[in-house]
Amino acid sequence: MATLCGREPQNKHLSTCPKHLSNHKDFLGIYALFSLIQFILLKSLGMPVFDALIHSLTALSTGGFSNHDASIGFYALQGYKHARLIEYTIIFFMALGGMNFSHALLLVNQAVFPFHL
Repeated sequence: MATLCGREPQNKHLSTCPKHLSNHKDFLGIYALFSLIQFILLKSLGMPVFDALIHSLTALSTGGFSNHDASIGFYALQGYKHARLIEYTIIFFMALGGMNFSHALLLVNQAVFPFHL
């Protein structure tokens, strides 16, 4: 009988859980990679280090937390040069956070190993 992402059955074809979903290292690695990329992008767009860290961690988990009352609109109100790009970067990574993990893994594998089948 097949199990859900627990012990693998004797017959591997009966498994209802893909192998990569049972490996938490893949998930943590992708989360860390996306968070690091977003942090670097936000910092390069002029966001302070603490703000970039908070927004990169919460946008990817689609939590939407901000340390300012106006949320992301704070940067436009304060006259940041790249406020619109900051918003678009956060929106893009929130969409990545809402994406299926299998698709994110496929995206990363295709970017790292484009000719690997």
